[in-house]
Amino acid sequence: MASKYDFRILIDTIDGENLSFGSSSFVSVQPNTSLVVNTDDMVDKINSMRPIQYFNGKTHTTASSLYDTKGFSSFLNTNIDGSSTDYQYLSASIKGNSDSGSILFHANDTPTAGGDYIKRYKFFGNKVCNVLGVPENYWIYADKFRLTNTGSEQNYISGDVLAQSLHLTDNFAISNAGAIESDLPMRHSKDTDRWIKWTDVSSSIPQNDMLIGYGNQSNEYMIRMQNNKNLIISSSAVTASGDFKIENDLHLYGNKIYGDSDKNTYIDFGATNEINLYSADREQINVGYSGVVFNEAGNNIDFRFETDNDQRCLTIQGGEDRVGIGMSALNAAVAKFDVRGDVGSHSYGTALFRGNTDQTGSISLQSDAGTVFTMAVIENKTAFGLAAIGVPDTIKDKDYPFKISNEGKVSVTGSFSLEATMPAYHTIGAAISTDTDVFLGFGPSISTFPEDTDTDDQDTRITAAFDGYVKRVILKGNTNLGTLNTLKLAKAGSGTAASAVDDNVIASSMAGNMATANVPVAFNGTRNNHSFSAGDTLAFKFSPGQVLSSTQIDGVVVLMYDVTDD
Repeated sequence: MASKYDFRILIDTIDGENLSFGSSSFVSVQPNTSLVVNTDDMVDKINSMRPIQYFNGKTHTTASSLYDTKGFSSFLNTNIDGSSTDYQYLSASIKGNSDSGSILFHANDTPTAGGDYIKRYKFFGNKVCNVLGVPENYWIYADKFRLTNTGSEQNYISGDVLAQSLHLTDNFAISNAGAIESDLPMRHSKDTDRWIKWTDVSSSIPQNDMLIGYGNQSNEYMIRMQNNKNLIISSSAVTASGDFKIENDLHLYGNKIYGDSDKNTYIDFGATNEINLYSADREQINVGYSGVVFNEAGNNIDFRFETDNDQRCLTIQGGEDRVGIGMSALNAAVAKFDVRGDVGSHSYGTALFRGNTDQTGSISLQSDAGTVFTMAVIENKTAFGLAAIGVPDTIKDKDYPFKISNEGKVSVTGSFSLEATMPAYHTIGAAISTDTDVFLGFGPSISTFPEDTDTDDQDTRITAAFDGYVKRVILKGNTNLGTLNTLKLAKAGSGTAASAVDDNVIASSMAGNMATANVPVAFNGTRNNHSFSAGDTLAFKFSPGQVLSSTQIDGVVVLMYDVTDD
């Protein structure tokens, strides 16, 4: 909402006529903006002011009927005896440049047709008066010197005054265009207060909002703000010499520095040699003589440290008791200590644990019972050791049961156990001349694989050494066997004759396209559909899509064994 500034001119004539011209919105300024009006335009605004109600006093009511126009004349064309004329009791002119010059007011010493002329004039509207450089609420007479013996009028002098002493009983005003060209000494003997006062007279009871000066009771010089008023100091730099104390409304009080209005967030200098940072009355950071503590009260508070290129280079999740490095989100850590990130152009991977010269770079793990297991590069040697019992710098190379050298050698000291899934490979094949289903043979007893429609012969079956499943069967035929070839697993468990494996052919088929001669084709199995137990007899039943001539089939079976050393 725009700020509107009023301006009024009062004119009294010799014959006792009272005239007033003005506007309640002489100048309007939008918020957070400045307004520049050139001198020529300002004179036009003055000359365009309408006659309004005559009121000899300040008013702060811009919407008042005070500003209702009394006629159609203007300051430029005064209404005299009911007729608009070009006569002006008071006129405005420009001194200097029409854009940036000053405005002068001139009393007309030529009488009207009726013999009347201006006696005195007065201005109202503090903001506009200050800009124009004219006094507010002060009668300016057409005469340069006037002495009166009436009680209603004041003596008047216009011009330079040289005096030994000057005593004022009412008002002291300096034009906005005026200046004080010397020091302004304030003399006092400290026997009483001495203040420069800013008094708010907008209400019926004047109030002293700001005082600058000397207080006799405290014997101090001060700037004192009253009536809940704020003091704003605006500067590129503020320097205070000596002790600087700010209290109450400026939010620095006692041992605490508060924010703008939130007294629950502050810096506390409570204890000796300590600085504490509080947010919502919770102690977040404690800076003491012997250390720095974050979140000493143990509140659910997250901590995040940023770098140039990583907003979460280091995070601490207060609610989960976890530390994360390089997390994608604030609460992304899934372990007590979680490190993530791209290796990029660096040569040390995601994390680097490095010892100094003649020291051990290590990672140590400790159980609840206190046993420490250490993984480390031992004392600058060329072997990486795993799972030594002890703490770094107290264990030797020989203490590590498992070591990897920089030459690619692996050594194991002591007992060795293995728990893993490992592959086993078996050759397989057949010689077929019809599209009849056949069991593939394991290993040639003669120059070629036999063609068998059952598993009575031992070369068409094998026994599983461990629990496991069929990973893959690779077959290659030397002729076109068509697109729809299937391979099924058959098995006979404990207590069942090996030759009876024909009776338990698993329904889940492995399919493959063998339409192109001499191209290997993969028949893929799964743990869910093609598993077996240790000791099971296994056989593979092949169903060709077609057989155009005698065909040789060669291949390999890949079994995945769950190898566990008990």
